[in-house]
Formats: sequence, C-alpha cells, structure tokens
Amino acid sequence: MKTSIITLLLIASSYTTFAQKGSAILGRWLNQDKDGQVEIYKNGDQYFGKIVWLKNPTDSQGKPQTDKKNPATALCSRQILGLEVLKNFVCKTPETYVNGTSYNPKRAMTFNCRIAISDSTLKISAYMGIITLGSEVWTRVKPEQKQ
Repeated sequence: MKTSIITLLLIASSYTTFAQKGSAILGRWLNQDKDGQVEIYKNGDQYFGKIVWLKNPTDSQGKPQTDKKNPATALCSRQILGLEVLKNFVCKTPETYVNGTSYNPKRAMTFNCRIAISDSTLKISAYMGIITLGSEVWTRVKPEQKQ
C-alpha cells in the first residue's frame, strides 16, 4: 500500500513539475536587437507571442509603426505594437517548443521555428525543412525593465 501511495505521489509530482516548467516560457522577452519586447502567453495547449513594447513605437512623422514592408497590401497598415509574431508553438519538453511560426516585421517574413529555453534566455531557431536558417537569442525581461 505504501509503495502505491509513493508511486502516485511521484507521478503527480512529475506532472506538476512538467506543467510548471512548460510555463517557464510565459512572460516578457527582449529581442536580440533590444528594440522590442514580446509577451509570450498560452492559449489552450499552444503558445503565442505579441509585441508589447518598442524602443521606437512611432515613425518619423509621429505615427505608430506599421507593418509597411508586408507584401500583403491589406496588412501594411496594421500596427507593429500588439502584433502577434509567435504562433502555434507546442511544448515538446519543458525546455523545447516546436511546430510554431515566427513573423519578423523588419523583413516581413514568416519562418517555421522551434524555441529552446535555458535559464533566462530563449533561442529561437528558424528552419525550412531540415535546413536551419539562423537563430536569435532573446532575454527575459525583469520586472523593473517592463515599460
């Protein structure tokens, strides 16, 4: 009987630990260029991220930055601030998120990506098929850095 209770407690503990670590990605992250912050959140079983802070939120005319490089004319006027740039990531392991996409408004391109989390950094690796196209390292935003 004791063995069964201990086994159940260990199993429950491992699920709780996995759920907590799976949530380690949640929060604000400063991009590699240090000119934007992305808030990562969970919706259902997937993870998404939207731009919540920009170093330069307005253009030279004082108007909000827009997705002006987007080849889809209908999307060129959408504001960068609030733009969802990470979509549909699934937690594969507590440190790895897969099957998502990342939109880069500076290049107006969407890439298939995987995310690896380590301590206070995210490594976002873009790929096409099995070819890695490059990666960026983002850092966690500390509460005093939030704008």
